[in-house]
Amino acid sequence: MQCLFLKENSGKNDGHHFDAIIACDDELALGALKFAQEMELRVPEQVSIIGCNNSILSICCQPELSSIDNKCEFLCANTVAMLMRVLNKEEVSQKVVVSTKYVERHTTRK
Repeated sequence: MQCLFLKENSGKNDGHHFDAIIACDDELALGALKFAQEMELRVPEQVSIIGCNNSILSICCQPELSSIDNKCEFLCANTVAMLMRVLNKEEVSQKVVVSTKYVERHTTRK
């Protein structure tokens, strides 16, 4: 992981350049944001950060975190409903399509 590499090398990126971090969830994105701030990188001017889940955490930090809203509550409710149908030996749909939405806040450049 690039962030760990940078920290272990006292902030020198040794020729490795990156200008964005896309995390698999908002919690990891907040860790990346904290790391970037510790390394005195300007967010979003020098590095953009995007999380995933659009959780309440995304608005509890400074700057507020841009995030992908993957409709986690819908996914969980749908998964439980499908599981209940399986347990009741009912027919289950083979495919569920969930649309996501990019929620732009202040950790990405416009």
